[in-house]
Amino acid sequence: MTGSLDIIYQSPGPIASAFARCETPWQLIVGPFGSGKSIACIMKILRLCATQNFSPDGIRRSRWAVVRNTNQQLTDTTLKSWREWIIEGRMGEWHEVRRTWVLKFNDIEAEIMFRALDKPEDKAKLLSMELTGAWVNEFREVPLDLMGDLYDRTRRFPNPKRVGSNWYGIIGDTNAPVEGGDYYKMFEHGMDLSVTRYNSDYSRIVTTRPDDRDVSEAPFTSVFWQPSGVSPVAENIKNMAPGYYEDMIRKPNTSPDGVNVSVHAKYATSLSGIAVFKNSYEPDIHESTTRLEFNPEVPLLAGMDFGRDPSLAFGQFNQKGQFQILRELCMNNMSLSRFLPELKRFISYEFGAPTLAICGDPAGDNNNGLVDSTAYKMMRDAGYQMILPPNGRSNRLADRLSAVEYFLCSRIPGMLIDPSCELIIRAFRGGYKYKKDESPTPVKDQYSHPMDAVQYLCQYAASGRLPNMNNAIDNPIVFSRGPADRVMGY
Repeated sequence: MTGSLDIIYQSPGPIASAFARCETPWQLIVGPFGSGKSIACIMKILRLCATQNFSPDGIRRSRWAVVRNTNQQLTDTTLKSWREWIIEGRMGEWHEVRRTWVLKFNDIEAEIMFRALDKPEDKAKLLSMELTGAWVNEFREVPLDLMGDLYDRTRRFPNPKRVGSNWYGIIGDTNAPVEGGDYYKMFEHGMDLSVTRYNSDYSRIVTTRPDDRDVSEAPFTSVFWQPSGVSPVAENIKNMAPGYYEDMIRKPNTSPDGVNVSVHAKYATSLSGIAVFKNSYEPDIHESTTRLEFNPEVPLLAGMDFGRDPSLAFGQFNQKGQFQILRELCMNNMSLSRFLPELKRFISYEFGAPTLAICGDPAGDNNNGLVDSTAYKMMRDAGYQMILPPNGRSNRLADRLSAVEYFLCSRIPGMLIDPSCELIIRAFRGGYKYKKDESPTPVKDQYSHPMDAVQYLCQYAASGRLPNMNNAIDNPIVFSRGPADRVMGY
């Protein structure tokens, strides 16, 4: 142990305080952005660790899984929040290989295992653990069935026949889920569940039971719903920048649905099956009726999606400041090593020897440990200038979609697409759509790859970091322009 340590936590508001005091097996808190939900969960873990039964040697032991939908989100948000509040050295230490924080202070010893759900094998490993409890961060992104399966892995540690656990179960935090989805149905019509929130005029906090049972009866699941960020009882306001929520409402690319979720903690409208750019893309405005010509005096940009279906979208600004998507290159079931010669021929045919910079999926710069190279390195070795998105290794869908919306919604119009970009046009017209479930993510299909490329392209273009005109690609293969069907099918 590392000596005696007192932890003093001041909750961000009354709803978070009620969540902190809760003892039911499932405890969930819902609120707007920045309302202190994640920190409340971290402090809840510490409190529950401190109330576990003593082992024969006088130590309170427990084991936790901390779960997020993707490894990127787990690393960039969940783990970062944990490390900001839990002091390494005084409160244990981080073990990178095991992705585990060994919490150790006072009479507490706990394994806090950080796990993502990117791959099927990740879920299988998670559901083989023996746990005391689990924290599911942003649980609306995790299927409700998986939450139930995860709960079944609790009450396994410490050994229930020897020491047992003083509490076991699931805690979770999230922004408001999608209306009509599984979590909506559970919150509005669930059995053995209570919801604690402010009444409509914020004059008092009330607890209700969707199943009409007596509210004095302890439920299995307790839901705590924080108020709007612009309400008179908003939580965590003192820790936010002045005007934080008001600015979110006023920003140019805001939407009523986005404000409802991020500011007011209200349900999101279901996007199931809806075209991603339904409200911003207009064929008559954004599609050129004539061929858009490449200007060799202006840098050429490209966005690239890697994988077995590599896709690129090429674009540049014209003299009026309009961003034009000139060409697309999309392949199916092709490795990057096979794709590179095709790419070089295509660029030479369409653009000659351009000043080109390619912004790709940041995952392409990660080494998975199985090979000695990365997609980014292979591209650089082939002579291409590769650029990470402006926000570095973060790959948030919201940031990528916002970059596209930035150009679609400009008055010039800000984006014009060449008629040869058939897949991109079909995707914009409705092929690129959200999944038919409550997750606000697009379907992965033939349209998602070129649209991912468009998103990286727009992120780079919107950043203003254009390549130097001296950085042309090395050793281009040059041949004269001829009939398109005579040049590798382009």
